[in-house]
Amino acid sequence: MDGLVDAQTFVEPTLTAGYYLSWRLKDNRWRDDPEIERLDSFRDTTYQTVIAESWLPEVQKNYAGQLEALKEGTMKIFGLFDVSQAFHFYSGFIPVGGKNFRRLYDAGGRERSSCGNDANVTACSQAAIHLEMELFDFILNRNGKGVFGGADALRIATIQSARALGLDKQFGSLETGKIADLVVLDGNPFEDFHQVGSPVAALFLDGKLVINHCGL
Repeated sequence: MDGLVDAQTFVEPTLTAGYYLSWRLKDNRWRDDPEIERLDSFRDTTYQTVIAESWLPEVQKNYAGQLEALKEGTMKIFGLFDVSQAFHFYSGFIPVGGKNFRRLYDAGGRERSSCGNDANVTACSQAAIHLEMELFDFILNRNGKGVFGGADALRIATIQSARALGLDKQFGSLETGKIADLVVLDGNPFEDFHQVGSPVAALFLDGKLVINHCGL
């Protein structure tokens, strides 16, 4: 763990993958893990909204149905063919991966974390960075200890992700000579991490105003 931090390795935890892949499956070693129970509770309050906001209409019904199948402990196509194996393999994503990410974050990985969510190309999902930020909060802030907040979310989604890609000379911060992309939000991301990845009030792309919902 210390070696990763000392080597200045960037970590992109891709926690959104665990949101879709970690379940309480029958005959699975992680079935009764408290982290899976926490994740189930979190999904109960967010899943339908995530599907509506982040997936194309053509696949929304399929993914809404998948929730019910996986909550029952199996995943079958047409109710006949069991395709649960992949979900069994990844069921420990949140219990194990989440714990390891917390250890890394607490050990100095705060400044080495970046943001990605492994959007599913075959199912045509979009970026949904807001969900990834929700999962940073879910994994890192616990037992009354808040180590992840708005300022962290903003850095992770901008300059730290640009550095992870080796593109921080072009993107990630407002500086002379960088690409002139600017997002205007209807709120303060330093006070509320939910602002990061939320629908924008305005967007300047390459210096041109392309979205304007606030009368600029």
